Amino acid sequence: MLTLLLVWGTAQIEPPPPADWQPGEGQTFTRHEVFLEARSGNLPGQSPVLIRTDRIVLGVKGTGNDMSWWRNTRLKLQPNSAYAVEFWLKGTGSGVCALTGTNSVNRDLPPPPEWTRKQFIFRTPADTRDTFLRFGQWHWNGEILFDRIQLIPVQVVHAALGEGEQICNGRYRFTSRYEHALSNAQAPLQRFTALFNTNRWVFTRNQEVVYRHQAGNYPMQEATLRLNVVYEQNGSLTIMAQREGESDWRVVGQVSGRGEHQLQLPRELFPARALLIRMVGQGEGTIQVGYYALEAILQGAERATVTGKSLVLFPGAQSRSLRVSELRLEPDARGRWQLVGSATNTGQQPLKVQPFVGEARDAVLTLEPGKPASIRLTLPPPSLEETPVELGLRQER
Repeated sequence: MLTLLLVWGTAQIEPPPPADWQPGEGQTFTRHEVFLEARSGNLPGQSPVLIRTDRIVLGVKGTGNDMSWWRNTRLKLQPNSAYAVEFWLKGTGSGVCALTGTNSVNRDLPPPPEWTRKQFIFRTPADTRDTFLRFGQWHWNGEILFDRIQLIPVQVVHAALGEGEQICNGRYRFTSRYEHALSNAQAPLQRFTALFNTNRWVFTRNQEVVYRHQAGNYPMQEATLRLNVVYEQNGSLTIMAQREGESDWRVVGQVSGRGEHQLQLPRELFPARALLIRMVGQGEGTIQVGYYALEAILQGAERATVTGKSLVLFPGAQSRSLRVSELRLEPDARGRWQLVGSATNTGQQPLKVQPFVGEARDAVLTLEPGKPASIRLTLPPPSLEETPVELGLRQER
């Protein structure tokens, strides 16, 4: 997963102060912590400078069989939107995990013994009126501390197929990657009201998850859905499907019990340019899905080989006179991925900008007021390590 820093986005959001957090449940506390950071000297050969910072951090305490957490309701999350949450944590003791993220999409983590920075990407549900940031512990015997919790709006950009999607040997395949960087923010996910816990969907009655699948311009002729239920207690799922453009949902089947489940989609749905799959919770209990995959036979794709691509765009410095929209990923003639979009000068005077990716610079563009211009930024080749890359349009004076 390539992480990019954009210079045309919004200004960076500062972490909310501890005063913005309210105790939610269980044993919570705040603590004064002293941080020492070594910073390089300004002159060549100058020794590093040790900087002391005093901060108030959030803490939770557990007995090993309870739950405690802080919440922040001042930061409002938008529905069907992507965010990154960054934070530092450390813990003493033993047990199950730290709770991080929100009350609707969370990530369970084992707290390290020393201060460690963590970050993950997630997507919000269709209704966020009751969604809030939540940090705490689940069945931890000891203490966990949190510092510099930061919520950052990000943009997840996909190619015609996103991460986890591919076309090969005349077939379209999508495989969920809930434990990977995009987690619940993969391209086919359309909307959800179910909870997402670390690496699985958690359904109760009437909670749903909807996926939309499209294999480029190749029509689907038939399709098979595979699910893995990792936990179930008095719960089940109704699986429905719909050909895009139609109003009625067709019931595909019922799923209950742990283990793998395979469902063949009805012939009446095909051929289909795009297919929607809907999973709805039933029963008085809960059912959890840790794996979702759809495979479809395509028409006319026997020679096509396409691997999906996605990237995450983080905001950078703000430009009031520049609007960038319609961002997408496309391969060029040499197979290199490019970030393609439209740039519009919203000011009154011509604007000169220079596209750049890292240290690479392109020719300066002159944007006339109100006239959209196409932009193409060639991305660096993938590497084994996830290293942020700065790109964007730098204004020329």
